[in-house]
Amino acid sequence: FHDIIQAGTPQAAYYTNSSQLPVDYQGDLFDVMSHQEKLQTKYTGGTVLHLYVGERIPDSESCKRLVQKTLTQFRLPYITITPTFSVCPKHGYIAGEHQYCPTCDAIETRKTVAIAQSEGQEIAPENVVLTEENRQVCEVWTRVMGYFRPVSQFNAGKKSEYSDRIMMRPSELVREVV
Repeated sequence: FHDIIQAGTPQAAYYTNSSQLPVDYQGDLFDVMSHQEKLQTKYTGGTVLHLYVGERIPDSESCKRLVQKTLTQFRLPYITITPTFSVCPKHGYIAGEHQYCPTCDAIETRKTVAIAQSEGQEIAPENVVLTEENRQVCEVWTRVMGYFRPVSQFNAGKKSEYSDRIMMRPSELVREVV
C-alpha cells in the first residue's frame, strides 16, 4: 500500500488504532469522550478509549469521580486511565517519565557539593552538572496494546507512537471532573 496514510515517520511508521483520535490530538477531555462515544457505541466489542496520563492521579477520589462521570455521562463501553511511570533499580517506582532517577541525582549532587566544600570550593547544588556515568537510568513504563510494558521494549512503530502521545495532566483531569 504505497499510498496509504500513516502516522509517525517513514523510518518508524505506525497505523492508528481503528477510529481512535490521533495520539497527538490536543483537545478537551469531554470533547474527546463525546467524539469517541459516537463511534465506539457502533461497534459490538473490542473498543476502548485510552486516557493517557503523564503521571499518576494524586488521589483515588479524583480518579473514582473521573471514571464515574465518564461511565454515567457517556456510553463508552470501556476506558483505561493509563499513567506513565518509571522504575529506578535502587529506589523503585517514580510517578511520571524520568530517564534518570531524581533521588539518585540528588544524592550524587550532594556528594559533589560535599567534595567541593572539602576542597575549599563553593558550588551551589543547582550548578552541579552530573555526568552520564554518575546518573542512574530508569526504565519508563506505560500501556501499549492493553498491557503495561517498558517503553524500551516497544517495537519501532509503538516507540514512534509513544513519542507522539499527548499526555493529559492529572490536574486537568481533576479540574474537568469537579
